[in-house]
Amino acid sequence: MPRILHRTDMHFGAEKTLATAAAADFARHQPFDLLVISGDITQDGKPLEFEAAARWFNVLPGPKMITPGNHDMPQIHPERLYHPFGRYE
Repeated sequence: MPRILHRTDMHFGAEKTLATAAAADFARHQPFDLLVISGDITQDGKPLEFEAAARWFNVLPGPKMITPGNHDMPQIHPERLYHPFGRYE
C-alpha cells in the first residue's frame, strides 16, 4: 500500500517557522511514496510567498502533488477574476 504524507494550509508569508522546519525534517526522515500539499500554500498569493514555498518544496524528497487553494489567488487584484491561479502556475 502506498504511503502518502499530507500537508495543508502552509500559508507561506505567515508560516510558523518552527512548524515548517519540523515538517520538512519529518518528511526527510520518514519513508513515503507521495507528498501531497493541498491548498493555501501562500497567505496572500504574492510572488515572494510562492518563491518561499518553492524553496521549501525543493528540499523535500520524493514525488509531490501540489494543489492551490483560495489563499493562492491575489486577494485584491484584477488577476483574481481573470487569471486566479496564474501566480501558482
